[in-house]
Parts: sequence; structure tokens; C-alpha cells
Amino acid sequence: YAYATSVMSGKLWVYDITNPSAPAKVDSLSFHARILNDISITPDGKIGVLSREGASNRKNGIVFLDTSDLAHPKVLSEYTEGVTGGVHSAFIDDRHVYLTDDATGSLRVINFEDPKRPKEVARWQVETANVMSLKTPQGDPYVPGRYLHDVYVKDGLIYMGYWRDGLVILDVGNGIKGGSPNAPKLVSQLRFNYHELYGPGWLAGAHSVFRYKNYVFLGDEVFPAQFDIASRERIPVKGVVHVVDVSKIEQPKEAAIYEVP
Repeated sequence: YAYATSVMSGKLWVYDITNPSAPAKVDSLSFHARILNDISITPDGKIGVLSREGASNRKNGIVFLDTSDLAHPKVLSEYTEGVTGGVHSAFIDDRHVYLTDDATGSLRVINFEDPKRPKEVARWQVETANVMSLKTPQGDPYVPGRYLHDVYVKDGLIYMGYWRDGLVILDVGNGIKGGSPNAPKLVSQLRFNYHELYGPGWLAGAHSVFRYKNYVFLGDEVFPAQFDIASRERIPVKGVVHVVDVSKIEQPKEAAIYEVP
């Protein structure tokens, strides 16, 4: 099965992809949110986590789903405490969810050993002084200062696409810095000069992050200073992928760069 979320309609669609050349929609769920940005499921296939942004009642946060019947997920619970401003991305690792908090630009760690009663166990953020909030034409927040965009956990380390703060790596159980899900510890950080990369007039920062072997692939998001995400007109964008060598995890260095046309 494939789960797909929508940007503007607040829906989750479920597709049977047994035959990849002819996917068939088998179910859908509607949520009180304008944007459902991320969906992931535990390795055992039993619990799903959905992130929400743009709800008119300001109760965004995440939704836990019972996915024991993958074709027909059901809502188990919601977690909104402290993250009502919206969650852009979330990543499941064991019985913890690592999620982004749009309102503060921080990382939140949620324990869901009991998925009907999830609870926050940790928070971490970079200390950036030049936080300046901007808004898109729809009134949505767009923060060029401290803004956590994407998270990826592997082998007890979390890799974060931290917008203007670049790549940030924390120990959340690896042991290198004595960190744990309840007490993340900074391992290293790699910053980039986005003004030098893209010039004036662009909102630019680290967007998506993925580790493979001894490399981290960090994709930038680059929009003009003003844009309408709902417009049918093409939005001019830029962007590169940074290939970061993390064979020395405490000294990450850029090994290559790929410019996306």
C-alpha cells in the first residue's frame, strides 16, 4: 500500500499498489488541516504518524493512526500540546517520533509506547539570534531564521535540515555524546552561506536530509521572497543538493554539490 497526503485539501489517500502499473484507491481520510505534509508508519506496520499544518482551529500537531489494517487506517489519537503551530516533518524511530515544531523552530521528541497517550520527552533547538518571521501571501509563517525543516534518524543519530543553520547532527542514543531520546546531545553542525549560493532576494535554506553509508544528502529549498504556494502560475525556484561526508561524524564536510535544473 501507498499512503499519499495532500497540500490543500487535508486528505490522506490509501492506494493498493500490488500492481504498481495500476494503483487503486481503497480508502481516504479527511482531517482538520490545510496541509498534511508528512506520513510515516512503524516498521511493524501497526502505527502511522501524520503531520498537520494550517488548521483553522490552530490544533495542528500530529495524528496517530491504527494501521494494523493497512488498507483502512483509523485515527487512534492526536498530539497537539506545544506544537499547535504546525508540524512540517516527523520521523518514527522505535517508539519515539522526532518532529519539527513550526512555531519555535525546535525539535520535539514524543514517546508513544502507549499511542493513545503520547507524551513529549525532549526538546532541542539551535540558538539563533536573528530569527525574523515572514509570511507568504496566504498568511502562512515562513521563517528564514531558526526553522527546522526535516529530520532523519539512523543508528542513534538524528540528521536535521535546519534551514539557515544548515545540517545539524544530534546523538539520540548512539552513545558518541551520551545522548538519548530523552536528552539529545549536539554532535556537529555544518553551515552554508546561502546568500553566496543564491544571491539577494531569495528565501533559502536546508530542506530535506537523508543519510546513506558515509554521506548525508542535504537538499536546499529556494523560493522568491514573495510567492503564492496555491498559484497555478509557475513559481521560479532554485536549489542544490549538498553531498556531505560524515565518515568523521564530528567533522562533517561538503564532498560534492549537485545543482538541480
